[in-house]
Amino acid sequence: MPTSTARSTRFLLERFSPKQILSITFANRRINLWEGAVSSGKTIASLWAWLMFVERASTSGELVMIGKTRDAVYRNALQPLMNPEIFEDLALQVDYNPGAPTARIFGRLVHVIGANDVKSENKIRGMTCVGAYVDEGTLLPETFWDMLRTRMRAPGARIFATTNPDAPSHWLREKFIDDPEVRRSMKVFSFELDDNIHLTADYVEETKRMYSGLFYRRFILGEWCAAEGAVFDMFDRSRHVVDILPPITRWLALGVDYGTSNPTHAVLLGIGQDGCLYAAADWRYDGRHQVLVGRAERHRPALGRPDGDIGPRRRPGRLLGSRRHDSGRLPDLGHGGHLRDGGQHPVPLGPECLRRHGHHRAGQLAPVPGPRGVRALRTLGPLESPR
Repeated sequence: MPTSTARSTRFLLERFSPKQILSITFANRRINLWEGAVSSGKTIASLWAWLMFVERASTSGELVMIGKTRDAVYRNALQPLMNPEIFEDLALQVDYNPGAPTARIFGRLVHVIGANDVKSENKIRGMTCVGAYVDEGTLLPETFWDMLRTRMRAPGARIFATTNPDAPSHWLREKFIDDPEVRRSMKVFSFELDDNIHLTADYVEETKRMYSGLFYRRFILGEWCAAEGAVFDMFDRSRHVVDILPPITRWLALGVDYGTSNPTHAVLLGIGQDGCLYAAADWRYDGRHQVLVGRAERHRPALGRPDGDIGPRRRPGRLLGSRRHDSGRLPDLGHGGHLRDGGQHPVPLGPECLRRHGHHRAGQLAPVPGPRGVRALRTLGPLESPR
């Protein structure tokens, strides 16, 4: 059986970081979630909290350990629990054969369940659970998570879950972590890579060098950000997005990605007073959701109105950047593939324009992203003159 309180306290102080100890101590809500960077120590802290719970858990309900597959539960949770180098003699209190449907922890029967698709929620229907350990919660189907919550109906029932961050739109973030109502029944413990005091300095530095941009924020800092599918994974909103567009000293080009079955998208580029390149406004036309009349001929006047308006945008009447800049309006767009610089000097569109008026360093130009609320985008530093 478990060690005494004094010995447990000494074990925690010797083996765990202050943040891990804090999370173990206050994991007393209906849902307790450890989330954050890779190798940050969140899993070991959650497993210790799970052991403490199982020891005292009521026998009025079942105990379950859940992951994407049984093998994942074994690899990420049960194998560390049975490692005496991590949990010393407590490892002897955990008995499991890889692939088996059940384990024994302190003599209690624990069901080991894989939940890899929406049909997996059938595996726990009808159960009355008092405790659940969830490995990598973001990998579970939302329907399974919802069913699990309904199964936690024994007195004092609790869920202990871990996860690495995912996209900000993930259901676990939107419907639980960020929902004030649900959050009242949760404790969320966030970890960064630097929180793991047992990692060597060399390992930490090497791991940090492996990632940049969005992936650095997710895997090192433990932030929830969209990384999969990002063309420019070095994009950093805090560095590349500005709320106020500075005066534009030269408008360079209106880059157009033309499409018929796919949307047509245009981005307006200019050089600011600070020498940085700015994506100041965008225009989008989706023929799948808007009636196309005259097809290509209709796009031509929309992209080149003499009144200076670049036509319909995702947010009608709103300029990405600021409401006004230097001349107080968008530059005059003339017909025939020319952009008027401040309404006076015509500048040819296309790559030649960028070659004549400057270029950006490779990899320094951020894309125009889709999420709402983005203002204007810029390069990291002043443009270099072409050699």
